Amino acid sequence: MTLLRNKKLRRVGNPEPYSTEELAKHIDPILLNDLGRIQIDTLKRIQLTVVFWDISGFSTLCKNLNDYPEAIVYFLREYFAKAIRIIKNNQGVLDKFIGDGILAYFGYSSRKGDGDPYNAIMSALEFKRSII
Repeated sequence: MTLLRNKKLRRVGNPEPYSTEELAKHIDPILLNDLGRIQIDTLKRIQLTVVFWDISGFSTLCKNLNDYPEAIVYFLREYFAKAIRIIKNNQGVLDKFIGDGILAYFGYSSRKGDGDPYNAIMSALEFKRSII
């Protein structure tokens, strides 16, 4: 029987732990700080508002700028930097980038327990105004 192995050639299910520095590259600092404090017996459900943004017509834009890949890269860097700043300023948590899409959620740090739809909507409106 062949054992599945991870990149460091250890058995799956018993992987070598990641350092905090490695995890910080991929996980929002708010979540990373909480990971060390999570206790199974104190877990609770919370309501979140999930927001997904992407660029309408991005495929067409890329086709039109096919000869200028540096322009696409510059645009995406600015787009992602602006989105991250807006999400953070409105108490949101960046979850991931999916192509030209951005997945974030709101309400993680809220004490109200309502999922914080107000900050999610305000972020979306602010982001839209800043892009147009």
